[in-house]
Amino acid sequence: MEVYEIIKGALEGKSIRRIILNKCLKEKFDSKGIIIDLASGDNLSYRFIKNLIKVDLYAKNVNIRADLNHTLPFKDDSIDAVIFFNAIYILKNPERILNEIYRILKPYGKLYLSSPFVFNEAPEPKDYFRFTSIYLKEKLNEIKFHVEEIIPIGERFSVITYIVSQRMPNFLKPFIYVPAFYIDGFLNKKIRTYRLPLNYFVIAKKVKE
Repeated sequence: MEVYEIIKGALEGKSIRRIILNKCLKEKFDSKGIIIDLASGDNLSYRFIKNLIKVDLYAKNVNIRADLNHTLPFKDDSIDAVIFFNAIYILKNPERILNEIYRILKPYGKLYLSSPFVFNEAPEPKDYFRFTSIYLKEKLNEIKFHVEEIIPIGERFSVITYIVSQRMPNFLKPFIYVPAFYIDGFLNKKIRTYRLPLNYFVIAKKVKE
């Protein structure tokens, strides 16, 4: 990631979590066709994806209003890719939504999932879970997804930066975001123990037997 991208995101008020996640999605996203963004919110974070269908229950600027605790309003095998960022923790039955995503994806369609790991309690309207990479991989495999990658987003310095920057003016954030990003990049090459990421970013493919 270039320094100017970090500075630009910080000055726009994005968290270090969101800056790294957006960059990672942009680098890894390779789907075409019908793309939906579950729990999209009002902000358009993925401008590089054309004709994105935004799905949310509470946001104002959406294409389809839907409650993710219930059956999704899409036909079986009808969607080419699903983006599901930072919302799985608010669902009381996360396995249900993963099964629903599997149902609506076309064969070999992709799920791009982000799950917070280090994150403040944030009822939207509820807050139930924080998932490990092991849980995410095993649960997706049970549902018959093929997990292509699980990428830790951030590390110890990004975690500290995220915590201390939440009430910081935007113009000051680049001064701690940039060092944190590059220090964590160095640490990721050296750490042999368990990681401490902000998020896990998962890419999984629907494979029918």
